[in-house]
Amino acid sequence: MGFAMPPLEVCPMEGGACVRYPSHDLIEQQVTRIGTFWVRHYQRARAAAGVVAMTALMNLHPFADGNGRVGRMLFHWTLRSPALAAAYLPLHELGQLSRGGYLIRLRQAQYHGTWEPLFTYLTCCARSLFG
Repeated sequence: MGFAMPPLEVCPMEGGACVRYPSHDLIEQQVTRIGTFWVRHYQRARAAAGVVAMTALMNLHPFADGNGRVGRMLFHWTLRSPALAAAYLPLHELGQLSRGGYLIRLRQAQYHGTWEPLFTYLTCCARSLFG
């Protein structure tokens, strides 16, 4: 399961590089696409729908600040259920502990449409935390 996102442009700069996110003109159309994808896949593949929606929203980067927090909130909201009430996958903290492992895999999905490493990483994290 994948989701084609608008390409991000990496711009060389003095002392590093920057990322140019998709044009603000695309935000409404892309948020609609994310929502359509989520609705289509939510019932049969809840976790995957949450991962794709989170990543696509972070790729779109519609807010000046808080895109990662909103994306992670969307992911956790998607996973909500009585059976998973106590389950919380601390994505931000895991990203810090893994020395960029989460971010690298997130970028692979965003830049190249390579979703398998991100799904595998999150599945391994969940298994380690929840057994």
